[in-house]
Amino acid sequence: MKKLPLILLSLFVFAPCVKCDTIDSWHVFYNKKMIGDFIEYSKSTEIIIRIADIQQNDSMTVEYFTDTPCPKCPTTLTVEDGTHEVVVESKGIGTYNPASFKVRDLVEYKKKSGVSSFNVYYAEKSQTPKRIIFTLKLK
Repeated sequence: MKKLPLILLSLFVFAPCVKCDTIDSWHVFYNKKMIGDFIEYSKSTEIIIRIADIQQNDSMTVEYFTDTPCPKCPTTLTVEDGTHEVVVESKGIGTYNPASFKVRDLVEYKKKSGVSSFNVYYAEKSQTPKRIIFTLKLK
């Protein structure tokens, strides 16, 4: 019985020191090799790819993680140019399901428009507005 007050006292003393970790994070893969590991407070979220190294079937995949997943929500990974024109869009269902796009589509867009910098956004139905998760530059 003497232990109960001690336990309660320790809960009140240490509880304010404990903080929840609710930071969203995402991994970016280039052909199954991780090239980016970001959190929502990352200072630099730029990825640079040399055009000369891009092969016909190369793809980028994003795995997005959050502490409030929605397994049945529609998700969208969108690649846009500087004027917010959608270049590539990948749709899926569920927060933890990876979303991919072909890098070659961006190379073709660059040939037509001259744009070499793209913003990549992630969104799920419950999340508004969409969130920029990284910038991709083709050099």
